[in-house]
Formats: sequence, structure tokens, C-alpha cells
Amino acid sequence: MDTKQLTIRQEGFDDHEAVEFLTFRSFVDLDIPGMPKRKIPTEHYLVSLLRKDPDFIPELDFVAVYNNEIIGSIFYSRSKVIRPNGAVVETVTFGPVAVKTELQGWGISSALIQHSLKKARELGYKSLLIMGHEAYYPRFGFVPASRFGITLEDGSSPAALMALELSEGALGTTGGKWLYADAYTQSEDQKALEAYHERFLKKFEKRLKGEKMTKNIYDSQQFFDEYAEMDRSKEGLKGAGEWGQFQELFPDLTNLKVLDIGCGYGWHSKYAADNGAKSVFAFDGSVKMIERAKKLNSDPKITYQVQDLETYAFPAETFDLVISNLVLHYIEDLEEIYKKINRTLTPGGIFLLNIEHPIYTSGVNQEWTYGENGEILNWPIDNYFYTGQRETIFLGQHVTKQHHTLTQILNGLLSTGFVLETVEEARPPQDMLDLPGMKDELRRPMMLLIRAKKV
Repeated sequence: MDTKQLTIRQEGFDDHEAVEFLTFRSFVDLDIPGMPKRKIPTEHYLVSLLRKDPDFIPELDFVAVYNNEIIGSIFYSRSKVIRPNGAVVETVTFGPVAVKTELQGWGISSALIQHSLKKARELGYKSLLIMGHEAYYPRFGFVPASRFGITLEDGSSPAALMALELSEGALGTTGGKWLYADAYTQSEDQKALEAYHERFLKKFEKRLKGEKMTKNIYDSQQFFDEYAEMDRSKEGLKGAGEWGQFQELFPDLTNLKVLDIGCGYGWHSKYAADNGAKSVFAFDGSVKMIERAKKLNSDPKITYQVQDLETYAFPAETFDLVISNLVLHYIEDLEEIYKKINRTLTPGGIFLLNIEHPIYTSGVNQEWTYGENGEILNWPIDNYFYTGQRETIFLGQHVTKQHHTLTQILNGLLSTGFVLETVEEARPPQDMLDLPGMKDELRRPMMLLIRAKKV
């Protein structure tokens, strides 16, 4: 990740859902030292409460953006210290600070904190109090709040209670009890949290389902080891039977800006870079896939990133060519993805799609039937017009795919602003027919290759 391309800006209304989802993903697997594992994280609920709290400070509500995706956020609210004599010292606090899980450790939270502290000073705020990790926050100037005689409302002063003076002497030495926005207490209400979380899960059901598939399958070590033994993994494009046909669909790549979605090992990205592309942005939802892509197919013109397809921002009119190779049969709502791809293409831009053929995805268990002597009999098809989820076994593991009819695949493109330039069914080339099982691939199509142009 090139942190020089990181942008920090104020959160907008249209960012709310993305930030709540980001916050949930950032904290869902977090173990808090000394505390039992939480059934439900509270931070995404807290974010929704803070925005409505009268102590919320929208001027200090920031997001970190990289390649048009929100990958970090920070929230500020007003708080106060009540002196023993009843006097009030106005302070502020921040939290939660969320960073996309795959990018934690890249300095994103530090950038958010430093940026927001600078803005807080400019706005005239004089001190901060937070509950944070005592080994992390001193790098920003925080010290134990006990140095100023400040405690929580119950009189305790845990090591996590930390303070920072933005103006020297702002906290003094008289001490007092720290009180913060009601949203923090409200977020601990278990019934309200559970009700919010249920609504949250329904809202993001598709996205979470997609992430679960990616995390459980493509980042499974056993699955990944099996995948690495496939010819297309070991030999690259020349090991993929459909490559000869797919290659012919590529436009002249000279000076094109390319987006490779679900890039896997990065073979198509490297092909584009080697053949004159100006730049390639390639992403995949699998950490292991991106690690392998960087190892096998790195290039100064290629930027690889771990990114979920359904949450990618698809910036408007940014890319001249979008490549999608064997990924969209994992997506339930094809038209929604088509719309986003159309939006991100420049006028006249090309979309190259390789998707599993409907005859393949509607195959019963996606498997041949065999005779008594082990000979292949046929490829049975059933429930063709019942679209949606299909469970199958791939590389020894249960995999969930989505079956789409030919009408859905092609008319979906036509209805979202594309014209079809080429539609081909993949078939093995003549020089591969002697390989085991290849002649049987002529008995039914496995892949559908499409070149579409943005109108």
C-alpha cells in the first residue's frame, strides 16, 4: 500500500453505511485484554449513536480514503472534567478509531489521529481524554490521566485513562471526574445493542455472506494449497484452457487504465502491464491471493489490494478496461455489479467477463454422472430457471456459488448500459485435447466469455 495516496477528509452523509460496516469489521474479532470475549461488538452501534448525540463534533469526524475506498474513520465528541468544587473543564475525546482489518499496521490510525489532533487545536480545543491502550497512545503525547488527578466517574483511574493537553496547563492539577457523551453508555445497553445488530445484519446480509465465503474458502490453507496445484496456478495463462479465446477479446492495451476485479494470482494484471497498459489496479477479497500475486506478478504499474468486490467504490469514469475472470458466479446480484462496472468505465470503455456457463452452474452437483465401469455418461442439468445459490464441492471443500441464466447474464449487461461485442463459449484448444479429461470438456461448456462496451 502506498500511504502517499491516502486521503483524509470529513465524513459525509453518504459515507455512513460504509463507516458503520467498516467499524463492525474492525472490531468484530477484537479481544479486549482482561475482558471476556464479546458476543456482539458495540463499536458499530456506538458510531450510529454518536452521530445523534448533542456532544458529537462533526468538524472532527474524519475518514481515511485509499483508491476511493473508506479504509479508516475516527469520531470526536465533547466531554468534561468536574472539579471537586463543581467547576467544569471542557475537554474532548475520540473513539472509536476503525481501520480496515487487512490494512491494520500500515499507519492509517496514526494518520487519522495526527490529522484530527491538528484540526482540534485549530478549532480551539485545549485538551483530550480517552480510554486507550497505554502502550500505543504515548507516541501522540498522551500520558496517564492520573498525573492530572483525573479519574472516571466512579473514582477509579485505570491505566487506559489517558490525557493530552493541546494547550499547556489546560488540565491543571486540581483533578476531577471525567464525564463523556451519553452515547458511550447507551451503546452498552444489551437489548438496544441486540436490536440494532439484528437490523445491521439484515442490511448487510449479502456483503457479510460474500466475505464469509471468501474468508472461509480462499484464505483456507488447505484450499489454497490445493488451488496452487492447478495448472492455471502453476503455469499461469498458458495453463488456462480458455485463455486463447479470452486473449483475443482484449483491446489494444497501450496507455489504458485497467481494473482487474477478483484478480487472483494477478496473471491478467501482469499481461496488461506487459502489453502497454498505463496502470493496473487489481484487487481480490483473499489475503492469500494478493500475497501470491505480489510475489509472482509484481510490476511498478500494478497496484494490488485486498478488497471485497461488493464494497468497492468503483469511482466514476476512471478505467478504460475492466477485467473479471471467474469471479461473478460468486455474486448474487449481477445487475448491481454491472451498474458499478459501467459507472467506473470511461466512455467507450471495455468490460471483459469470464463467468462460469449457466449449463455448468445448473449441473447437478456440478459433476458428471458415471457408469458402472467409471465411464462418463452425461452432464445432468436441473432447476435451470431456479436461479440463486448452488452448493458444490471444489478442491475438496464445500463452496457456495450463484447460478444465473443466460438471459440474466446477457440481458443484465444490455439493461445496464452495455452493448455486446462478442459472446463465446470456452472450449479447450486443439493442443490441450490430449490432456486428461480435456476431450470431455467438449461435451458441455464450462465458461462463458463476453466482451461488452460501455455505450
